[in-house]
Amino acid sequence: MKIKYALVALVIALIGCDNAILPRSYDPIAICDQAVPGRVFDDCLDPQWQNISAWQLAPGSDSVHSYTKFDNSKLVSWDFVDEPKRGKVLEIIYNDFHSNGAFVMNSAEAGARSDMSDYAQGYIEFDVKLMDAEAPYPHLVVKIDCGYPCQSAETLIDDMQMGEWQKVKLPLAPLIEQGMDITQVSSAVVVVPPWSQMRGYRYRLDNIRWVAPEGATAPEAQSTSNP
Repeated sequence: MKIKYALVALVIALIGCDNAILPRSYDPIAICDQAVPGRVFDDCLDPQWQNISAWQLAPGSDSVHSYTKFDNSKLVSWDFVDEPKRGKVLEIIYNDFHSNGAFVMNSAEAGARSDMSDYAQGYIEFDVKLMDAEAPYPHLVVKIDCGYPCQSAETLIDDMQMGEWQKVKLPLAPLIEQGMDITQVSSAVVVVPPWSQMRGYRYRLDNIRWVAPEGATAPEAQSTSNP
């Protein structure tokens, strides 16, 4: 698959045993040459969702700090790493901070929303592998953002086996019934550790896509301006 490189960065990541700090070279962010309807990430990041970033709450306040570059002095850092038999996968690391936040894959244009109505009877699917977690009962939470404060209901990924890939399939119709606005999707999918238990989590994501109903042709998402 052809890719173009949008950014090269070098950071220090919290990895290894006993939270040792080791140097780590980060691969360039790989953005696919062309958009593919429904795709979010599969060896490269689809241009529809290339505006990646992270945010975290400032200690002791409700103030939100956002950042777009790899930085292990923050709560969340991320990388595109090689996985045997898979190629590039997305690795997300929650460093040793008592805070809450998230890694997000937003619409390509800042502040834009995407009308994903043609997927309303379909689902989102992705592969996930839990690498590390300090929580006694590790699990992850999945949601879809549709422009703050709009978001879908949260879905738990539990019964996770450390170091093993598992496929997640999330039907969209129930989320819409519970209030998600599928015409104003701002983040393709958000996968995060449980609130107030985020430190020490490390996990990988792959094959992230929106899937149209069976028999339907997946259309391109329609971007709209931030209302």
